[in-house]
Amino acid sequence: MLRCGFSCERCGRRTQRLHVHHITYERLGNEDDADLIALCRGCHAAEHGIENRRETHDYDDGRRELYRRLDEERDAYYRQRAVELAEMGD
Repeated sequence: MLRCGFSCERCGRRTQRLHVHHITYERLGNEDDADLIALCRGCHAAEHGIENRRETHDYDDGRRELYRRLDEERDAYYRQRAVELAEMGD
């Protein structure tokens, strides 16, 4: 999830609820990073041919706003933490 920055690698939607999708099952149980892709629920459903799901990309405004605020708070925390760690290293 860190590789994709908590964004769907198909549509770019930012979410902390990502699904790990196997591009190949050749090394199942011993996967390389290149064997996997992080997808949002809608893209994962579409990848498996499931269409018209209620929660593909349509989230109600309240949930969307909540996730936006949580993303901002998380990002601010990590920016501040990076500054603190840089100052400790100086």
